[in-house]
Amino acid sequence: MKKILFIFLILTSCYTIGADVDNTLLLKNLEAANTQIEVLKAQVEVMKSYQDKFLTTVYWSLGTVLGIVILLIGYNWFTNFKSQEKEVQTLKNFIQNELNQKKVMLTEDMDKKIGETLRKQNDRIWGEIHRLKYETILSEFKYKKDLKLYSTCILNVNELMIVNKEISSNFRTQQILDLLVEILELADKENKQYILSSDILSTIHKTLNMVGDEYSMIKNKVNNLIKKMQSK
Repeated sequence: MKKILFIFLILTSCYTIGADVDNTLLLKNLEAANTQIEVLKAQVEVMKSYQDKFLTTVYWSLGTVLGIVILLIGYNWFTNFKSQEKEVQTLKNFIQNELNQKKVMLTEDMDKKIGETLRKQNDRIWGEIHRLKYETILSEFKYKKDLKLYSTCILNVNELMIVNKEISSNFRTQQILDLLVEILELADKENKQYILSSDILSTIHKTLNMVGDEYSMIKNKVNNLIKKMQSK
């Protein structure tokens, strides 16, 4: 019986000792686990801090890049706007210069046309005036011829030639020279040589000098009539 009790005590002690050892190991393991957990928590906090810093850096980088992109877009828009504004101003200046040149050309053309129109109207008016004057002198010539005022007729012939130079009519030139020949022939026929005074002779020569060599035949005829009248 005692032996049984002794064995039971030994087994109980062993169990107690084993239980104490297991508890000690369990506590140590628990403490180690807690320590590891704390270390892991610390590592997690460190990693979280690094992650937050990294995200903050990323956000700042992205913000900086976005800001640079916005600045570049704005600068490009501003540059393009200024370039377009400059091109528009250049185009405006070009158009204005073209308009000014066209205006000057149009003004000059209008002035030229107005000047030509006025000149033509002026020439036409003066042409009518000279023709009226020619007809007036011619009427006076015929009237004086009927009165046999041959000296005055020769003066009229000279006036007709002067007016005709403004009209430039070959027909009238021939008509005037024929009138001069007619007066000289009448004066010669009526023996009125006295009309050939120095003034009248000078007037006749002035009249002949106003026509070209194409009228040399009739000019010679006039000179021969003068010589004939002076020889009497």
